[in-house]
Amino acid sequence: MRNLKGYCKSVFLVGTFFLVWVVTSAQVPESSISLIPNGSFRAEDGVFFAEAQRIHIYSHLPTSLNEKGERMTVPLDDGLRSKWKGEPYYHSSYVLKNGNWTIEGREFSDAPEQYLDFGPCDPQNQLSILPSQAELGRILGPSVKIKAEIQSGDKLGYSLVVYSDTPLSTINYSMKIGLLTHFAGSRKIVQTVNVGEFGHFCGTRTIRTRLSNGEHALVLLVYLDEPAASSDYIAVCSFLIKRNEPR
Repeated sequence: MRNLKGYCKSVFLVGTFFLVWVVTSAQVPESSISLIPNGSFRAEDGVFFAEAQRIHIYSHLPTSLNEKGERMTVPLDDGLRSKWKGEPYYHSSYVLKNGNWTIEGREFSDAPEQYLDFGPCDPQNQLSILPSQAELGRILGPSVKIKAEIQSGDKLGYSLVVYSDTPLSTINYSMKIGLLTHFAGSRKIVQTVNVGEFGHFCGTRTIRTRLSNGEHALVLLVYLDEPAASSDYIAVCSFLIKRNEPR
């Protein structure tokens, strides 16, 4: 990691070109796992980094014109305003507990020392590992562009596929996650969840966690860059993969 003068550093996109992330999972039938959105974090002209069970979001303070027509950084009118000493960022931290993200703190901050680089993203929807994953093309459709695959350790476990089903879109393109189960010698897609419609894929990360009932679960983070006309947002979309409760 390096400081903010070079903007950011070290996103995981390079690893998603050819690397299949491997996590352990028991062998389970196709209906016993669910993919659940459990958090979304966005920051305007900001950066973030994730560590263990925490996410740190740095969002640039808004600006406005003063009486002289000069653009000034101004904090939002909230409970923190009286503590502002000219810092350019809000720093919000979230901790993962029992499969849910809970805000841990919010404060003003100078430039963060640790952050991820959103430079090597996929702004034109070019990335696809489909040529090396012909089976996924048969399951999801030959025209999809697969951005990443996260597999369980066993053939009869499950896998997650981050993909775009709008292959001709090169500015803003949709992204989805497909949950595939491995059962009785075949793979089948059993659930699809939308990630976004207007972002660029920038990578993934997995976090192992434990739920309140003691069960182990997996959290998948999908990193997005969301450019706009007058600003640029970064986003982290979080998804929980867990066993269904027995009926």
